Amino acid sequence: VADDSIPMGGVAVYIETIDGKKIEIRKDAALGTPSNPLSAAQLHEKFLKGAEGRLSAGAATILLNALKDPEKYLDSAEITALMRPHVEADQ
Repeated sequence: VADDSIPMGGVAVYIETIDGKKIEIRKDAALGTPSNPLSAAQLHEKFLKGAEGRLSAGAATILLNALKDPEKYLDSAEITALMRPHVEADQ
């Protein structure tokens, strides 16, 4: 059911339990949006989870650290090379 009081990208869940208790959970912005950003720890976890099966855990951590501080790399090719599945954590 459309609810005009909820902004675009928001969500509301209404639950009525068997005993008649009514619960409403509302978020005006999805987690990870500018209005409701992820914490650094949440972003770190999300990145590593997305890298699972593509990069080793060590390589994913190296890439994440590189993306946090890209100025220490001479050019984007170095960072791009870290995205290749064969990159290992011994760098």
